[in-house]
Amino acid sequence: MDNHGPFQEDQVGLLAREMQQVQATAVSQGDLRRRLVAGVRQATAREFSATRLAEPDDAVRRWVEEYTREQIQRSRREARASGAPVLTGSDEEIVRHVLAAVLGLGELESLRQMEGIEDIAINGPDEIYVFRRGRWEPVATTFGSEEELLELLNRAIAPTGRQVSPLEPIVDAVLPGGDRINVVMHPCARPSPVVGIRVRSREPITFLDMVTVRQLGYQARPEWKIPDYTRLAQTGAMLNGVAATFLHLAVVAGLNILVVGSTGVGKTTMLSALGGLIPAERRVVVIEDTPELRMRQTEDGRPGNCIYLLTRLRGLEGTAAVTQADLVRAALRQRPDGLTVGEARGGEILDLLKALATGHRNGLTSIHAEGVEEVPIRIKQMFQEAELRVGITNEVVAQWIAHAFHLVVSLALSDGRRYVREILEFSGLVEGEQPSRQVLFRWNPNRGELEWTGMRLARERLLEESGLSFQTIVDLANSARS
Repeated sequence: MDNHGPFQEDQVGLLAREMQQVQATAVSQGDLRRRLVAGVRQATAREFSATRLAEPDDAVRRWVEEYTREQIQRSRREARASGAPVLTGSDEEIVRHVLAAVLGLGELESLRQMEGIEDIAINGPDEIYVFRRGRWEPVATTFGSEEELLELLNRAIAPTGRQVSPLEPIVDAVLPGGDRINVVMHPCARPSPVVGIRVRSREPITFLDMVTVRQLGYQARPEWKIPDYTRLAQTGAMLNGVAATFLHLAVVAGLNILVVGSTGVGKTTMLSALGGLIPAERRVVVIEDTPELRMRQTEDGRPGNCIYLLTRLRGLEGTAAVTQADLVRAALRQRPDGLTVGEARGGEILDLLKALATGHRNGLTSIHAEGVEEVPIRIKQMFQEAELRVGITNEVVAQWIAHAFHLVVSLALSDGRRYVREILEFSGLVEGEQPSRQVLFRWNPNRGELEWTGMRLARERLLEESGLSFQTIVDLANSARS
């Protein structure tokens, strides 16, 4: 028998009570600050007009600062008299917190002032990234709830006459100071809300800065690691080791990939698999009619800088429809490194083609077609069904496709078996009314697997720009043949 059992139970109970007291104190401090902010905000709104608060001058800031100091002292006197928790922290730190919450963007105000900051990405109340030195960095700032975050955002964009709400779930605005903001909320965003803030440079880069790293300060490109698929691949699978290695290299290099196939061939599955290969330091925006894709999963349940934008039908109560075209335009304001459209079906294909053709990388989408030769006519049909008055020729459509996409993965279904029929490259040129293409991998029905055709990438430099090489594929293919 353990004679120390009761003593251990007392200790455990004491520790539990102490932890509860610590948690209660932490919660109460948060509540005290929120009440202080709410009180100062109400008093400020009574004292000054909305127009004055839209661009607060030094007089407004001095008034808020002095009023906040008075309320801090009053709060502490009342707390000591009643035995309630006392507001802790230095007066200066609390005043800065209240000023940012009442006259600025709250916790985001300090982010906007970070050195080298270019963009802020908010993926719901629990995940915030900043883009600086050439890549995304997570920050520890969080918000209490979606409602608290939406209240702050609406307060920030109020001077523009816009408000984000279920009636208007997508809002573009310019904040005081010139920073551009894009907000998408539930039901058109998961998590909600998602926010992209393009921060104006406080110190514009001069020509002299271009020969130094003082302003740019970009970090070195990370070393990419590709699994040894040749050792993992099994006979009869959708991909062999060589083709899998090639597609992984292509995604890491940021190539734009189009998946084509008929119903039930696994287009969504392929998009999810390819999207899961996009390096974690890149921001991904996924656009869908219904939530099917799972591009990036994190152990803590956070989105991992991968956000999902969803369409909405017109509501009986008069709420406006939100189309994939609307979401593509919103996504481009979220500074995506990777842009995925689950399946292109309508007018959104025009915005997507324009975006990918002008430099956006890691673009992924699928089109319902029997093969790559049907892609131009299917896209032309999408234009017609969406009643887009663009008046373009088949040759122009082919040119857009050739410039927007680098690779095509063509899927097929036979006797209940899904397989990759071909992997092709668009060379960037046009032949007649078709984008010029070459087959890199083709399914061999006799061997039941994909085979490398021996063709090299016409635009191999796209891999080399990311520090990768097609020679890896050549070596793997030669070793496999031998």
